[in-house]
Amino acid sequence: MRVFLKNFGLFALSLIAISYVFVWIFEIPKREAIQNGTHDTAQKWEDIRNPNNNFDLIILGSSRGDSAYNPAIIDSVANTHSYNLCSGSQNLIESYYILKEVLKYQQPDFIVFDSYLPSFSEDPDYFHVLNNGEFMSRSGRWDMIINGFGIQGVAYYALPILKYRTYIQKDFKQLFGNKKVVIKKAKRIEGFYYGEEIVDATTVRSFGPLESLEETTIANDQVQKYLGLIKELCKSYNVEILPVRAPYPPSRQANFPDPAHVYFKNVLSEQELSLHDFNYIQLAGLKDEDFSDDRHLNFRGANKVSKALGGLILQSKTRQ
Repeated sequence: MRVFLKNFGLFALSLIAISYVFVWIFEIPKREAIQNGTHDTAQKWEDIRNPNNNFDLIILGSSRGDSAYNPAIIDSVANTHSYNLCSGSQNLIESYYILKEVLKYQQPDFIVFDSYLPSFSEDPDYFHVLNNGEFMSRSGRWDMIINGFGIQGVAYYALPILKYRTYIQKDFKQLFGNKKVVIKKAKRIEGFYYGEEIVDATTVRSFGPLESLEETTIANDQVQKYLGLIKELCKSYNVEILPVRAPYPPSRQANFPDPAHVYFKNVLSEQELSLHDFNYIQLAGLKDEDFSDDRHLNFRGANKVSKALGGLILQSKTRQ
């Protein structure tokens, strides 16, 4: 038995060592991007920590918010200095700890929080969680991993290959498939993803239903806990929180039910917060061609949404 346990332990250690070597090789492009200053997440956190930057409006949320809210447009309307700190699949728990970290370096007057149903899921995307965590302070990183995501978070941190499972599978499929490579034209403006892609007519015709509650595992107690913590944190720093929701392509919105709208209204109202859903706020001339795919705006659509958001911020400033 002792020999078996010894051999098993050596085998497990060998697997762990191999996984670390694999991740080290897999992350070579990432390290190069960080070194040459082109890594998006690293650049965002450098901007937040820069003492010469004084942002009075910070935007949190998923990639839908990343491509929806252009600080340059918002600032031109609301006379603010804003920054888009949205990130891919940003989980609600992650948003809270990102906000805690931001408040170490910035003193915003407003937090814009974009709501996306998968971001409220019990199953976070640890690739993005740990990607943000890597560039936070050590205390902020461990606070998020241990207190936010618990044992599962520690496991994913200790075995980084786990966070790459889905992405490695996608990479291998692309490697051995015959898929057409699409070169994306994009740049960053104060964190905002300025994308120039335009969804094609074939893709528009294939749009499917919006995200549903049945397909998303949500723990309502956890949602209320972290919405409450975000609200409490904003209150303690005298920051106004503005919950918003980026729009979907008009044809998709028109052809399928939208259960998430009612869900978000209800869970936010329990925290005495009001949702500003850009699917139901009149936007001048928003059309399918203002999107790069079935959920992300391109820069043309973002201009329209950002003007509307700037107007909401301006109204709020006037009331203060």
